[in-house]
Amino acid sequence: MSEYPNQEVSTLRKSGQTDAAYRRGQELIRQHPNDKYLRNSVGWVLYDMLKQLYIDSSTDQADTTVSHSSVRQLLHEYAHLKLDRPDLLFSCILSLLLRFKSMPEFFPKFLYWAGLQSFQKDDFRAGSSDEQNKIFPSLVESIAVSVAKQVVSNWTHYDRHIHEFVLELTDFALSDGEVSDPLWLRYRKGQLLCKMGRYDEAREHLKYTIERKSGEYWTWHALASCERVSSPSKALTLCIKAYMVATDKKFTVSVLEDIIRLACDTKDFDLARWAVDMDFSIRKNVEWRLPEFISTCLTSEWYASAPVLEDPDQILAKHAVSAESLFFEGKWQMASLIEVFTSSREKRLIKLIRKTDTETSVEVVPARLYPDIAKLKSGAPLFAAIKSSEERTHILALKIREEGEEFDCLLQLHGILDHHNEKKKQAFVYLSPSSFCPLYYSEYTEVCEWEPGISVIMSCTYEKNKGYRAYKASRISAWDSEWVCRKTGKLHIHQKGFGFVDDMFVAPHLIGKDWKEGQVSVVAVMKPKRGKESELSWQVVSIKPVKSK
Repeated sequence: MSEYPNQEVSTLRKSGQTDAAYRRGQELIRQHPNDKYLRNSVGWVLYDMLKQLYIDSSTDQADTTVSHSSVRQLLHEYAHLKLDRPDLLFSCILSLLLRFKSMPEFFPKFLYWAGLQSFQKDDFRAGSSDEQNKIFPSLVESIAVSVAKQVVSNWTHYDRHIHEFVLELTDFALSDGEVSDPLWLRYRKGQLLCKMGRYDEAREHLKYTIERKSGEYWTWHALASCERVSSPSKALTLCIKAYMVATDKKFTVSVLEDIIRLACDTKDFDLARWAVDMDFSIRKNVEWRLPEFISTCLTSEWYASAPVLEDPDQILAKHAVSAESLFFEGKWQMASLIEVFTSSREKRLIKLIRKTDTETSVEVVPARLYPDIAKLKSGAPLFAAIKSSEERTHILALKIREEGEEFDCLLQLHGILDHHNEKKKQAFVYLSPSSFCPLYYSEYTEVCEWEPGISVIMSCTYEKNKGYRAYKASRISAWDSEWVCRKTGKLHIHQKGFGFVDDMFVAPHLIGKDWKEGQVSVVAVMKPKRGKESELSWQVVSIKPVKSK
């Protein structure tokens, strides 16, 4: 009796003839496209091919790019088989992909395609070793931790749907799986939430990691990243704590670079200079390349004029103690006075903005209860004692905050002036590929004279339905981020009027009528492509010809 098509493929595969099984499987699928048993057998052939790719990629000479390209092709073929999930084959494929030296960049997208419903019950079960008395993470936990790390490290490579899916995956692992240790899931979830701007939620998870791993520098550094938008000074203190607890300082160069940026933001230039010197020293000792950022700092005016930090150990220790006190801070929340006004019912009221890290909340309290606060000017720093319930938030008390500046409870955001809208009499400040903040000419008369491309710092509120609102804005020296690029290059003008500087798109309205191709200086930002919102590209917001010498 002749074998069924699926048996023929399986026999070849089990005898070690993987290539022959693959070729025969393709022939038989064309003849029997609806045979689900055959398609499943071909799926196991693809798994064996993935396993061989894993073995080949484990060598030191392996080309990761080639390996990942081959993995992508095999997963693409697997997807076209349209097999039922969950099943053992899919779980085996996921387990194998986790073992590769580096995670393929498309793995999160593959999981998004498959969906959370593709996991088996066994995928949620933690493993154990009787001999070592050790619990091993479940497949779902391992995948959630690894994929979250991949997405956080390459945030702009993935769109909002992937961001939200990976966050859902970590929640899924925490709620439905046998978690060997929630530390890593909560750490990665905290990082994801921080990247998404949901700082209050992120802080709770990152504080949990500090409670568990207070002696590890990366826990304090992660919390510093969460704090840097709302409070650069607090973030600076946490970064210094991270540096202090690190046992091997060579791993703290990224921490030192954050200390430099935050110290400059808070005008603590002697501390910034110390951090530059430490970064330089570490890299020199281990013979690491000096990044452009450190080279720029070494030749900057602020570095040359900053005094050498006296007794750095004492300064760092003071910050470390402050970090610990911040971690165990009390119930008071920062707030800023907005105005004192009279309501339609002739009641004098105080309007204030209470800050959370994901948005700002406007609160109103009777002025008669706080006569001293009612005399303050707009922007005055306050403390508000809060009691929250499911229904609403109650302001229990207000008090003047002795230390602070106008609107300092608000989000301190850096941005690039993107463009003006003369009709609406406002300018738009670029913050990130997905967010802008308007500045109204009526509130900031000097803004209408600002040129696109300049750097701006703003004190802002954020509300889900209203977006960002600036209460204070000023120009600053050049601000850079992963989404901002400044460079000099050659302008190439297309016959239709637009142009390019390398891969940076220049809109027609930015190119002067008499301009010719030549050297230009540009400021570009990363924005979604028109018609392809999930794809980002460099788009020039400011361009100036470079005069030849």
